[in-house]
This record gives sequence, C-alpha cells and structure tokens, in this order.
Amino acid sequence: MPKKYRDCDPDDLPKWLQPKPKGYVERGTDATSELLWKQPENDDGMVEKYLADAKPFVERLGMIPTTPNFIDAALKTLMHNDYNPEKALQEVSKFTRDSLKEPTFTPEEIKRFEESVKINGSELFPVFKDVKTQSSAMIVRFYYLWKKTKNGHLIWDNYAGRPKNRLTKLAKADGVDVNDPVDDSSYSTEKIERNNVTFECKHCHTRTSKKWYKLSGTTLPESYEQVFPGLCLRCARLWREYGVEWEDPYEIMRKQSQRGGNGWKRKIEFELYEDARKIIKARDEYQLRPRKYTDCDKKSDTSRRSKSKIKEDIDSSEDPFEDKLKKKSIKVKKPPRPESVQKQSLTITLPYSEVRKGEEPLNLKKRASEEPPERKNKKLKPASLESRYESKFDISLPKFQLRGEKQYKPPFANDTRPCCVCREYGMAQEILICTSCGLNVHASCYGDINMESLTELSSYKWLCDTCSNDLHPLYSTDYKCVLCPAKETDTQGGKLGFSYSYPDALKRTVSGNWCHIICAIFDPFCEFGSSSLQPVFGTELSLLRNTGKKCTICGYGGSLLDCKVCQKPMHVTCCLDTEGCAVGFELIPDRTFNFKLKDVNRSLRPVPQIVCCGHSLPDLVPLRALGKMKGKKEQPLIKLYCTELKQNKSAATGEYWHRLYEESLKLIGRNTPRVDLPVPVTHECLHCHNTRSLRWYEEAGSQGEVCHQCYVRKKNDESLIDVLPDIQSLNRVALNATKFGLIGLDDKLKDSRMSIKDMLS
Repeated sequence: MPKKYRDCDPDDLPKWLQPKPKGYVERGTDATSELLWKQPENDDGMVEKYLADAKPFVERLGMIPTTPNFIDAALKTLMHNDYNPEKALQEVSKFTRDSLKEPTFTPEEIKRFEESVKINGSELFPVFKDVKTQSSAMIVRFYYLWKKTKNGHLIWDNYAGRPKNRLTKLAKADGVDVNDPVDDSSYSTEKIERNNVTFECKHCHTRTSKKWYKLSGTTLPESYEQVFPGLCLRCARLWREYGVEWEDPYEIMRKQSQRGGNGWKRKIEFELYEDARKIIKARDEYQLRPRKYTDCDKKSDTSRRSKSKIKEDIDSSEDPFEDKLKKKSIKVKKPPRPESVQKQSLTITLPYSEVRKGEEPLNLKKRASEEPPERKNKKLKPASLESRYESKFDISLPKFQLRGEKQYKPPFANDTRPCCVCREYGMAQEILICTSCGLNVHASCYGDINMESLTELSSYKWLCDTCSNDLHPLYSTDYKCVLCPAKETDTQGGKLGFSYSYPDALKRTVSGNWCHIICAIFDPFCEFGSSSLQPVFGTELSLLRNTGKKCTICGYGGSLLDCKVCQKPMHVTCCLDTEGCAVGFELIPDRTFNFKLKDVNRSLRPVPQIVCCGHSLPDLVPLRALGKMKGKKEQPLIKLYCTELKQNKSAATGEYWHRLYEESLKLIGRNTPRVDLPVPVTHECLHCHNTRSLRWYEEAGSQGEVCHQCYVRKKNDESLIDVLPDIQSLNRVALNATKFGLIGLDDKLKDSRMSIKDMLS
C-alpha cells in the first residue's frame, strides 16, 4: 500500500488500488512455483563429479551427456535426495527416454523425416504432416538435435532454400556483388557508387534514393550496366512496416476527395495517406521556390553515369541538327555600364545536356538593384488556439481560416434568448450560436467542449451537429426527435433569435436517428456513449416501455415521464413549452455518490423530475445549479449528471446489445395481446390406430375410442383385421369384369355416371 493511501478509508481509494480479495494467491511465490535446482552451500566439485558419474547412464540411453532434459532431471533428483550422490545415482540408473520426454524415432520415421527436410527445409509443419507418427513438439526437438549429426550437415547445409546458399548462388550466377555485408535486407551504398549501378524502385519508379532495399522474388541483372530492381527508402518503409504498396499521391487524393470518400479512407492506410499529403506539399513548395541546378548536382549525376554513357552524351551533343534546338553554352549579355545605377536584367540559359533528364531548360532572370527587395504579403495561416505542441493532438475544436480585418459577428447577442437545452439564462460567455440555424446553447449543456477556448469562439463560425451533418451527410437528414413529437417550425425566427422560437438541440442516436438532448437526459433508460452526449443509447427500449401511454398535454406517445406529484405522463419538451410546468433535479441523500451542492455540506444524488402546471415541488433544483464532485472543479449540475450518471462508455459492447435484445423481447411479449386458442384434441382408434374418422365412439369397459369403420365391423360381427389374399392365387384367376357390367371386350359401360354401388350390384 503506498504511503499516500495508508490512512484513507477503503471507499475513498482509487479504482486502480483495491484491498486484496479473500483467497487471493500471489504469483511467483512458493505456492505457485516449483523449485527445480538450488546450488548446495558446500559444493567442492561434488556436482561436477556427480554428473561425470552419471555419464554412463545417459550414454546407455543413446543420448549425449549434455542433453538438457537429462541434466535437469539429474540435478533435480540430486536436490530431492538432500545432495546425496549415491542415492541420486540409483534413481538416475532407472531413467528412460520416455521418462525424460526425449524424442525417439524409428529408422522408418527418420527416413521420412530426412526426405521431408530435403523438400521443406526448416518449415517443420509440413515435416510433421509427412512423418505422421510423431507429435509436432517431438518433431521440433528432434530437428534441432538431428541437424548437428552427420546426416543433418549433409542435408541441411546443402539445402537450396537456405539464405546463405541462395545468396551465394545468386552472386556466383549473376557475377555482380552489391549486397550489404551488415544488413541482408539491403544493398551496399558504397558498392553501388563504386560500380556506378543504377537502381529503379519497383513501386514508385524513382532512381534516386539514399538507401536501396532488396525486393523478394527478383534476380539481379548480369552486368552493372543494366538497371537493378529494388525498393527505395520510402517505399521500403511502407512495405516492410505496414505491408502497403506505394501509390501515386494525386490518385490517393482523388479517391479521398470523391463522393463517398470516407469509404476510401477506411481502405487506404493512414501512413500512405500521410505520405501522399507530404509529397504534394513538398511539390507545391518547390513550385513556389524552385531550387537551382548547381555544380554539385552536375557532379553527382555525372558520377552516377558510366563512362560509356558520358561518351554517348558527348557524341550526341555534336549533332548539328540538335544544335538548333539545344544550347550548349551559357550566353551572358552585358550592356554598357551607364553613369547612374539602374536596374539590370541578366538572362542565364542552361545547356540542355546539363539539365536533368525529364526537365525543361530553365530561363532564370535575376535583378540586380541596390534597393532592398519589397516584402511580399504572406498568406494567413490557420489560427491555433492552443500551443504549437498541443494543437497537434487536440481535436476538440476545428482550426478555422480567419480573415485578416473582418471578424465574424453572431446573428444575435448571446443574452437574447435562453439556452435551447435548459431554457435558462446566465453564463453568456459560454453560449454557442450556430451560424446556420441559430441554435444557441451552453457549451456544458451541448457536450464536452474545450472550455478554455470559449473566449475566442466569437471569431469562429460554429455549426451544430445537425447542420454539420447537412454539409457532409453521415446519418439521417430527417431531423426529428424519436422520443417526442416536438419540432420547431419557425426556422426564420430561430435564426434571428426570437424568444418564442427554440431550434431543436438534437444529438444522434446509435441507430443513426436524432433525439433532443433534454429528452435523453430525463429518460431513465437512455445513456450517452461519450462526453459529447452522443451517440444516445436506449431510445428503442424507452419507446417499448412506454407503449400504450399518451402525453396528457399533446396526446401523443413517446418517451413519457410521470409528474412527481400526480403521476400524469408528459413529455419533457411539452413541460418546457407549457406555462406553469417545471423541470429540474431532485436531490436525494446518497453517501455512495460524492456530490455536494453549493452551500450544502452532505452527499446528494441528482434525479431529474417534472411537475405539471397544477402542482409545485419546493425542493426542485434548477438544471444549471452549481455543484462539485470530490476532487473536481465546480460545474453545472446538468453537465455533472450527464458525465457521471448518464455516460456509459461500454454501451457499444456485445454484452450491452445482448441485454438490450433480451429486454426488448420481454417487452414485446408483454405488450402483445394474447388470444386463448383452443387446445387441439387428438383421437386414436384402439384397434386400427387410425387418427382420422367421421365419428368416434367410446369403447365399453375401456378409456379409449373406436373409429367408425371398426365400430361398424364390430357391430356386424366382422373381423377387425383385413385378411390379405394370396398373391399367387390372384395371378391364376382370369380377369372378370361382369360386376362392372362388362362381359366381352366389345362391351361398354351402361352409364358414364354409374356409381360404384351400381357397378358392384
């Protein structure tokens, strides 16, 4: 226990520091670990002599004396016998390969093992599949013992897929050597410069890089004159660290900026996106301030080219036809020096042969003047409200582009209309006004916003969540609360700040819909997923629990709360819009919740309550009454209630959805009207076990029933069981159709509508 918390009450301890539970067993002690070996105090070479005496026993088992399993078992036996070598050797003599868990292979298994290693090398899982009769653990143990044997050296040392053999083979076959002796995954920069080797990146096709890395699945050319494949430093970092293949930066930006770009964002790796952004930024800066082609660049390009290539360039420059298109010398025109100093222009044209490949000749104009150059107006940079370091990691407020002289003015003053969430005035410096719909809210009522930067929010254009969703729709654009029917229709009055028009302060739900912040706060079944009061969980469950109820003010259903006095169900928004009704918090004494109201020295728990216009509750506390939690700053009660009691960060877990699904099934079953259906009656005949009959009769002297057919047979003293005739006797009888009215083959039926009774008569 740290000294800081030794005198604290167990209830006041932080969550990470809790008393030791009953039955807890600390790990790493003698209760959870077994001692394998402890060196004796007076050794005097006794242990070495003991292991030397045990050498014949291990050789008898066909093992080498330094086998780890044998050494561990022998030392453990010596320790258990109180370091008595004689008693320990008696037990060592009884050791077997099975007791030591040593791999034992038959000649047939060794043959299959060696044949598989010739094919698969050190990939032991295919070897395990080929041997079949040994476990995977024994295959691994046997492999590391086997490769030190004579057959192991013959097979494994000459395996073609071994890295050292593969590199040696490539070096001998290709006749080139650019490998780095220190790093097997890269090429030597010194060898590349010494042999004037040209590399080209497979991904970005660049031929300039400070370091070149190897590319799997490729072979080197036969001579240094050819282009070698590889990966540049940038592409190698993306490929080796993230498994990402480099793409063209403009193609990435095109995918990201097109409609539905968020889908591409999830598919594109962040590192690839950042790399593309930095490349485009560097290209834009280079276009503004292009770098001159200096003598160092000429020397570096010349040193990288072979002598034959330089000779070809010299020969090609002597072509008279190309002299007309390419200038080979630098021409400097010097006008006569005037008496007074004037501005002069100097034109420099670089020869084409000295310009980099793929670039156009540059005509650089310099101005020589004694006057100092005029300063250019720099572009305004995005404003940062935090320090240079914190602004890189804090994304609570977006960085807006400010104008130089004109500052943004809100559509109306901060104290023109009360907050659209709590309907209270006060703390005007905390008011945020949406520039699109005119929604004015306290920052603490609308969500967790950085309070330190609110003093400069007057310079920004702030948008609420619904207006931000209009710019880039991610959720439903039907901005209607799912918990109540209230919706402001006077949009123009809301923009101008009229006192009778309150724009809807909505937050998104987990299903992509919207609901009022005040509805979610007062609903006992709704929870917030974060300190920004979104997403809202539990709206579906709340609607199911209030099925069949109607608001006494508007007559519609939804999320209803009962009046604290008369238990009348009402919407919270209906109470706020109805004169005489009141909303607020009721403070209940609770020692487990360390909240104290200002000027009240006892622990209280806030519970949201509503009161209809016909009653009053004197103990009702306003929503923005100031209170304080233990160890935290003073803050409004509505913010404290949302962050401490309504926030559930684990609401998006599978356990939460499973519980929500089970409760929904219970509520659906309770609200569904049930109809008592008749119980189906089943009948079965006692004699023929038939389940269908025109009529059923009770059997005298028994509890069963008899079908109509068996009843008639029994009444006529007929057999209840049908006797089937002999099939062979039926085959011998000639066909006779006289009972159907047919005597000969030429006869026909008397009437086409004859019944079976007439036919049988």
